[in-house]
Amino acid sequence: YIRNPLYAGTLLVAAGLVIAAQRWELAVIFAAVFGLIYLPVIQNEERHLNNLFPREFPEYRRQVPLLVPRRSRARAAGAGRFDRFLYIRNEEYNALIGYLLGLAIEGPRLFSVRDILLPKETVLDVLSILIATLIVFTIGEMSKVPISLSKALTGAIIGTSIAVGLFTYKSYLTLVLAFWFLTPIIATLLGVVLIRLDDRYSPKNTWKKLAILRGGLLLVAFFSAYVLGSNTLGLIAGVPNNQSSAASLVVGLGSVLGAFTLGRGTLRRLTEGVFTLRYPNAFFSQLVGAGAVELASQFGVPLAITETVSSGIIGSGLGRKMRFMNTRSVSVIMISWVMSPVIGFAAGYILRSLI
Repeated sequence: YIRNPLYAGTLLVAAGLVIAAQRWELAVIFAAVFGLIYLPVIQNEERHLNNLFPREFPEYRRQVPLLVPRRSRARAAGAGRFDRFLYIRNEEYNALIGYLLGLAIEGPRLFSVRDILLPKETVLDVLSILIATLIVFTIGEMSKVPISLSKALTGAIIGTSIAVGLFTYKSYLTLVLAFWFLTPIIATLLGVVLIRLDDRYSPKNTWKKLAILRGGLLLVAFFSAYVLGSNTLGLIAGVPNNQSSAASLVVGLGSVLGAFTLGRGTLRRLTEGVFTLRYPNAFFSQLVGAGAVELASQFGVPLAITETVSSGIIGSGLGRKMRFMNTRSVSVIMISWVMSPVIGFAAGYILRSLI
């Protein structure tokens, strides 16, 4: 148990990258970034939590370590134990199964992205790409913005490729950009159409409708996890594909763990920030989003499920005539779609030029 798992995990990843690269000057850079950026953010977050929970948080802080984990949990009055029965009954393990199956069955389709955009990779190329993507992902987590990891990683690959003078496949880049531009538009329109069809033709019996949607949500949730494993995790695991098998395994497993633990919070912030989802909105947005990513995987194109699902959510909101939508959150999401590959590209190019 630990108060800041994301920051502790980032420190471990940074330490691993320093050891793998054997470039000890990177340790100085990471230490400076942590001291100048991470520590002030942690202090600010804890002050905010203390203001929100003035009685509970001091006791929680006393029992749970800041960055070094321990096995025992914090004991709060009335707090219950982890209920394995509820975990199984709610079928939360389906997400992990979906990630692993997607990565194993269709993940290799996305290995070609790095091969096309960056042939003849070196250890330093891989290091630059992963560090750049980690920087973008950390910025997104710290700012609570649903950053597109696929776009950031693709941008980092292109930036690294240009930095070493190997980028030549403009036709493939055109295909990727076409998917990135057209998919949100199509997914939004589908969200509008499906939610209006639901309003017109769905069963009038509310309980019957809820039962159907609940079963459908379990299926599309598994499908969403599957396409996340095949597309995003396949893209990540393909970066060190020409390096040692151990490196690919570590990156792949780390990606699955990150998606399983951190991805749920990102999606929750995404949905709650736009509007409170009803069952039909949740079902159709996930169906549209996962279907779009699966189509992109067939063409070997990286596509972020946060982008496609959020497009479906926006379409659902438009279908409801924006009665529940938070336009500020929608604007932030759209800006993040554009900025993710740009920041990834800049970080990849600068890092590779420096090392």
